[in-house]
Amino acid sequence: NKKIFDENETVVLALSGGIDSMVLFDVLTSVELNLNVIIAHVNHNKRSESINEYVEIEQLSKERNIIFEGLVLEKDIHGNFHEESRKKRFEFFYNVAKKHNSTKIVLAHHSDDQLETVLMRIVRGSSFGGYAGIKQIRPYKDIFLVRPLLDVSKDDITEYATLNNISYYYDQSNSDTVYTRNRFRNTIIPLIKEENPNIQKQINQFTSYINMADEYLNIKRDEFLYKFYTNESLDLPQFNDLEQILKIKVLKFIINSKTNDTVEVSYQQYIDMIELSSNETPNANYKLSKDFNLVKAYAKLYVEKVAEKQSISIEINDIGEYIINNELKYVVSHDKLGINHTQHIEVCYNDKVFPLYLRNRVDGDKMRLHVGTKKVKDILIDQKIPATQRETLILLATHDKVLWIPSVKKSF
Repeated sequence: NKKIFDENETVVLALSGGIDSMVLFDVLTSVELNLNVIIAHVNHNKRSESINEYVEIEQLSKERNIIFEGLVLEKDIHGNFHEESRKKRFEFFYNVAKKHNSTKIVLAHHSDDQLETVLMRIVRGSSFGGYAGIKQIRPYKDIFLVRPLLDVSKDDITEYATLNNISYYYDQSNSDTVYTRNRFRNTIIPLIKEENPNIQKQINQFTSYINMADEYLNIKRDEFLYKFYTNESLDLPQFNDLEQILKIKVLKFIINSKTNDTVEVSYQQYIDMIELSSNETPNANYKLSKDFNLVKAYAKLYVEKVAEKQSISIEINDIGEYIINNELKYVVSHDKLGINHTQHIEVCYNDKVFPLYLRNRVDGDKMRLHVGTKKVKDILIDQKIPATQRETLILLATHDKVLWIPSVKKSF
């Protein structure tokens, strides 16, 4: 397909040995584009036949003078086998593509796969874009996943294999109803096709509508982010003025960006976050996972990695450097430092200054101001310091009063 591939292009074909990928292999090596096909095969180690299939596909590659790259998965994959093996499989395909300077991984999904995928997502729930199903060309890291057969039916693939005498392997596990996709493929979809033999055409229309709407929403999302997303924070009042579907789109973006796509968020969670964003509470956290929170802090909304709270209590009895961590240290000196730095305080007493203390804030802390004293907690609220930051602030204090809150205020 000239719309998908360039002449003489190097492509990585995920070749399982089943009918779909073997037909695609025949097509790719027959088209008048002189494609340089790299075969990438994965032995999932779940069937006794898979060892022989690996050897035979490698032999086929040698006979056709085609580069073969193989991966054998461990027998004991912890967690969800399908999910974990999929991650390892795509990581392998990606590495093969980078090794051979290819920008395309070619997969043999067809229109029946699309039908199964969309119905499964409707049943279990998905994001708006997820209801559009599988895309024919989709970015994956810095390359592309390409599915040339996505508009081709399984019946057409079977007919092509028969007419062209293409040999292939049959995976008995495709009949095992323990797998959700197999139940849809072998039980549910045949019933739907009895109701409407043209269901695949209708699903294609459905995914086309969803795709068009999703692309438009993504444009509107990006326009908003360009204006109102700075330093990884959203302008909360502007966010609250958005339509709900765009709020979900924006939240999905900032969550995925901060968590590197490692956090799954349900529709109900998005609704809960939207309600939290619009209520009167100035400071609030929403737990996304054990590692990340959505944080509402006055006029800002952002995703924050949960940091382990450090208990800091350092007694200062002399000049020198006092290191908190790799990114933070305090320098105590009798002389003014040559560096012009705004993060400093001059402590002047007639009597002995030491000991001083670098420590976390505690309930009841007070600071002397121009007029009287004020609770540190109230000072932080007045300065609109987010609640999460208040808990990790480090103060400079004597044994009975706070002298300095770095970046916030110093005592008089």
